[in-house]
Amino acid sequence: ESAGSVPLPVQISRTRVYFNLLPAPLYFTSAGQINAQVPWELAGETSAQLVVVRNGAASLPVPVELGSTGPGIFLVRENAGVVVNGATGQLVDAQTPARPGDTLVIYASGLGPVSANVTTGSPASSTELEPLRQSAEATLSIAGQSIALPVAFSGSAPGFIGVNQVNAVIPANAPAGAGSLRLRAGGAESNAVQISIQR
Repeated sequence: ESAGSVPLPVQISRTRVYFNLLPAPLYFTSAGQINAQVPWELAGETSAQLVVVRNGAASLPVPVELGSTGPGIFLVRENAGVVVNGATGQLVDAQTPARPGDTLVIYASGLGPVSANVTTGSPASSTELEPLRQSAEATLSIAGQSIALPVAFSGSAPGFIGVNQVNAVIPANAPAGAGSLRLRAGGAESNAVQISIQR
């Protein structure tokens, strides 16, 4: 079952998740999976005790490490990220490559704190941007080169809960071909996703 409203509920199908006794907002629960948001109130902590309560029965506490960043680009399938061409609105892949000068809109998570007052379980503002306190970096490895992409914006994805957005521009001198895109935030590197560039 998925959450049907915002702010996200802290209980779905008689399931709750706690980090250090703080209830976590839930996106989705099933017999084998729970999607939860780590509460913003844990910012600055290095670890937490995770407990799942289902049908009134609590799990044993499980220690989890926490960091200020842990970047990850969302995937639509293996190695294919949620990377949208800002000019066309299409996913960037081998069938719909981007071109030099295009802006990539990269959807990710774990890029760190933003310069705004955020509420756990509630969507980011749709009217005011919430930039990261420390901007993320985007790197494209293609044709034997590593190219730093200029980042126009990195922060909360407007209207989403716990989702980051990075807008990065493909430089005019970027070579054509299949490449690998990564994000970096707070010294941590994301997974690599494949994109294609066409000249």
